[in-house]
Amino acid sequence: MRFYKITAPSADYSGTVGGVGFHKGVARVAEDEAGTALDYFRRKGYSVEVVEETPAKAEAKAGGEGSEQTPEIEGQGEGNDPKPKPEEPKAPAKPAAKAAR
Repeated sequence: MRFYKITAPSADYSGTVGGVGFHKGVARVAEDEAGTALDYFRRKGYSVEVVEETPAKAEAKAGGEGSEQTPEIEGQGEGNDPKPKPEEPKAPAKPAAKAAR
């Protein structure tokens, strides 16, 4: 599925046009949610550009299956223990020797 960035002719416009919500002159909408609004925006002078596609389509363009890498979560990975280790109990302190008087 594609997503579109729509820029209104008025950069400070915030509101709804054709069921699409704008904030400070910019909207982001999915292709299946936009319906015929994209054609309307193009005819009325709005800028309409594709900003991203679904991962499946992007992967197919990039080189097929198996090229996906999972980002490593901080604190988890090779050599990292995700859970903090509990502190080891300390030996009881020996009473201090009494000073000779």
